[in-house]
Amino acid sequence: MSGKLFTCVGLAGLLGLTAVGATCTWTGAAGDGLWATPGNWQDNAVPTASDTVVIPANTADAMDAGDEV
Repeated sequence: MSGKLFTCVGLAGLLGLTAVGATCTWTGAAGDGLWATPGNWQDNAVPTASDTVVIPANTADAMDAGDEV
């Protein structure tokens, strides 16, 4: 079994396949302005390093300036 997994992973590497992150859109719906609050993101999912973040112009000022992104 491990030989087949290695083959699949190796093939993916040769083809240049990479993991694609999700698109996370800021809503600010939780009302606390914190990046790490799931309720501030569409689908209640805090973005990770592989995700694309969308912050609409009409909500950008709702984020707490002290948050690390």
